[in-house]
Amino acid sequence: GSTHCAAVMDNITKTNTSSKGSENETNWGADVLFWGGNEYYQLGTGKRTNMNIPTYIGPLDGGEGDANKRRKGEMHRLCLTPKQTVRIGQGGKGRKVTLEQKVECGRLVSGVYSAV
Repeated sequence: GSTHCAAVMDNITKTNTSSKGSENETNWGADVLFWGGNEYYQLGTGKRTNMNIPTYIGPLDGGEGDANKRRKGEMHRLCLTPKQTVRIGQGGKGRKVTLEQKVECGRLVSGVYSAV
């Protein structure tokens, strides 16, 4: 963006937990850090304070997914799903596609999306 930026880290990811795993088992992706101008809340911190150092932000669901799994009080952050092949369609029975999540910093705005 013109006043802010993001960095996607190359940390270890885990995206293959099974539906039969324990309720505390979780997926995690690549960490994302944001910094710079925040006059239009574009950093995702919920505040308009500029950040002069790279900063983790919370998950996009606000931690609701963790609360549903009784993990209240744990500190979670935004992570992106790395490139992987999945089945799309109802019940996961459709065609296979390769996708990944990406982050973009635009003019006074940030976005996270899934790219196919």
